[in-house]
Amino acid sequence: DVTEAQEVTAAVVCSHSSQFRLSESNTSAHTLPLSFSFTHTLMAPLIFILLLILLSFLPGADSVRTVTRLAVQRGGSVTIPCHYDEEYEHHVKYWCKGSPWISCTIVVRTDSPQRKEGVSITDDPAQQVFTVTLSDLQVNDAGWKWCAVEKGGYGTPDDKASISLSVT
Repeated sequence: DVTEAQEVTAAVVCSHSSQFRLSESNTSAHTLPLSFSFTHTLMAPLIFILLLILLSFLPGADSVRTVTRLAVQRGGSVTIPCHYDEEYEHHVKYWCKGSPWISCTIVVRTDSPQRKEGVSITDDPAQQVFTVTLSDLQVNDAGWKWCAVEKGGYGTPDDKASISLSVT
């Protein structure tokens, strides 16, 4: 037996008999039954990483792009470009405020009145960019904002990019 005072060096060796052999310094080897598969244990992280890499190449990954942080002086105005992929030329674009995304409130859309509460939106499909202009910004206008494109279809999440807006 190994006491707490002894230094233990453990090495796990996988044998063909589906058992672990635990080797400890100053003791004989002990054999423990294999209770899980090494293949599944080692493959899970690899599969997860491969899945993340593959998802980054799917359509919709980074399909909407803009600045990530923006600081504007109180009373000022700013025009924010929201770039999108060619596949979204004929889709509805919109500006949303609030965080998290699930609770954001749409302020303006390209298919309805395009000016509301000091916010306007215009789309230039030829350049694959829609712009949002914010006027007379106040400190309470700060927070998370979103450039978004409707993908269409029930249950289909829209593509979006977030902006952290600060007003000083």
